[in-house]
Amino acid sequence: MSADLSITGLILSGGLSTRMGGVDKGLIGLNDQPMIAHIINKLKRQVGQIFISANHHEDDYASFGYPVVKDFRDYFAGPLAGVEAVVEKIDTPYLGVIPCDTPFFPSDLFSKLKQHMLSNDLKAAYAAVSAEDKNQVHPLCCLMDSSVSIGVKEYLERGGAKAVEWLNEIGATPVLFHNPFEFINLNRPEDWIDLKDSY
Repeated sequence: MSADLSITGLILSGGLSTRMGGVDKGLIGLNDQPMIAHIINKLKRQVGQIFISANHHEDDYASFGYPVVKDFRDYFAGPLAGVEAVVEKIDTPYLGVIPCDTPFFPSDLFSKLKQHMLSNDLKAAYAAVSAEDKNQVHPLCCLMDSSVSIGVKEYLERGGAKAVEWLNEIGATPVLFHNPFEFINLNRPEDWIDLKDSY
């Protein structure tokens, strides 16, 4: 599968990592490479450009060869602040978002989200996965039309913080994937210990 040049990819690495004791998740080693290196290696096969959202260790992230963007706000406003910071820097029709702690994400993530958007005349879509008797949503694994990404600023300024809430406001719907492992988040020490040898 060739990269889709109409999509800019954004890796979210700007969080507080509170469940990791403040350790920057994207820089944690996974099979002899920082976790973000695994994300980049998969993402560059799906998108035309890549940005990294980071509020700490910016030089370390910049060493991977992609532009690093920092949140505008002087308080932690959640992952959507990373989207806000990159909006004016992109020149592609679509923006795809992936967290830095989801290294197993599907190789067809953004192509499947884009096809769903085009087939249903939507401005955004996000991943969901079958989990037992219900679907578990993953709103930070999402694709949006660049024209609607501008609305993130207004949403944050009225106190919003939840990605799924904003996505639903702009009419996004979930796209079902069938392998829960692909959406596992390594955001706690025990997650990383259990899965670091699985990649």
